[in-house]
Amino acid sequence: MKSFSNCTALVVDDSSTMRRLMNITLEQLGMTIEFADCGNDALALIKTRAYDIVFLDVILPDVDGYRVCKTIKGDKLSRNIPVILLTSRDSAFDKVRGKMSGANSYLTKPLDRAVLLEAIKRHLPAGSIPNAVASTS
Repeated sequence: MKSFSNCTALVVDDSSTMRRLMNITLEQLGMTIEFADCGNDALALIKTRAYDIVFLDVILPDVDGYRVCKTIKGDKLSRNIPVILLTSRDSAFDKVRGKMSGANSYLTKPLDRAVLLEAIKRHLPAGSIPNAVASTS
């Protein structure tokens, strides 16, 4: 399994079960992981820290994930961070809405580990320079 030990991920989900699942999966890849359980906390963290990838639930207690994604992608400092939406919503409308918000990938829950790993590899290829480093050069 590829190591992403130089990468930092932000997981935004109000479900403690989902946060634990993502923690286990991402730790096995060697990533540093931080968590937020609502959209406003996620946006505050993104303003103060550099992340290489964001995993974002669509249904959050305050601001929905589509709006959070659109905010991330609309800011010149964070627009290059890959955002992977994680949701139980799997209609064509929801997928289009995710794409329109700027999401790089749209994965449905329950998550298939292989699909999640493929999305990570697609957005953080081996040998890639983490966004935190790339944005400062």
